[in-house]
Amino acid sequence: MGEVHKIEVEMTFLSKEEGGRQHPPALTTPSSYRPHVVVENGEYLGVLFLSAPEFVLANSAFSATLGLLYYPQVDYSPLVPGAEFTVREGLHVVGRGRVINRWIEHVA
Repeated sequence: MGEVHKIEVEMTFLSKEEGGRQHPPALTTPSSYRPHVVVENGEYLGVLFLSAPEFVLANSAFSATLGLLYYPQVDYSPLVPGAEFTVREGLHVVGRGRVINRWIEHVA
């Protein structure tokens, strides 16, 4: 039996004028979009979008569920409810968000 560590977030992608992406990424399942989230100036934490709206617009808030890709090899302890983060692609900040909930899902 395995575990999948997940967080629920509310986030927005920045517009191109704010230094974000030309177009928001495709987040439909299965998503291959795997950015990093960074709390304050901490470590880059790899995540995978597990569920999100099919279409998102820059500067429009939306909710999503993210999987913590490298748990337990990477310390994801900064991602607690209420924690604010940036979404990064390499050194570029492309979005901002906040953790709403965190849980472990047991899978067979």
